[in-house]
Amino acid sequence: MEYSLFDDYNDYAENLNKDNNSEKNNYSGKNGNPDQGVRDSSCVFCGNEAVIYTDGGCHGNPGPGGWAFAMLDGQGNLFKSQSGGEKFTTNNKMELTAVIEALKEVLRLKSISFEGPGIDKVKLFTDSQYVKNGITSWIFNWKKKGWRTSGGDAVKNQEYWIELDSLNRAIKIEWNWVKGHAGNTYNEMCDANVQLEIAKFEA
Repeated sequence: MEYSLFDDYNDYAENLNKDNNSEKNNYSGKNGNPDQGVRDSSCVFCGNEAVIYTDGGCHGNPGPGGWAFAMLDGQGNLFKSQSGGEKFTTNNKMELTAVIEALKEVLRLKSISFEGPGIDKVKLFTDSQYVKNGITSWIFNWKKKGWRTSGGDAVKNQEYWIELDSLNRAIKIEWNWVKGHAGNTYNEMCDANVQLEIAKFEA
């Protein structure tokens, strides 16, 4: 996964489109499981707000890991779910990857000619306090200190945070924390898909 810093949505979307022009005629995700819960390009994304649930995890920490997201349209319909994994990773990396991949999908959707108003706002739900607090609070001091913590140590997973920071500035996002394993339908869906991804490496 390549990470770089972009100043605004236009720069970021242009970069994504270099590798995704074919999606305008045949929409499907490139990473993870592209056919899982995906509507084709003839479908309309209803409304202008996306609701996204994400999850990530691994066995062993570090160990085999998986990430997943579920995207709902403005009318509460499941528009897309997607997942992927890595053979050796950490829980926090997978939590971050889930959010990053979901938001990249938002930008792809914004660049594809769907009928309808398009997405102009995202409500994102993560069960990771690390992700939620990191992007809404901690990251400001990290950047001021040159990606150092208050104790002077290098910020872990810096390349992921740089990518997420770019996405956060490119998209209007409402960040929410949801308790994991508490019966939320889409959080549970993501968790199940994470476990399926992990199982691929343990078979």
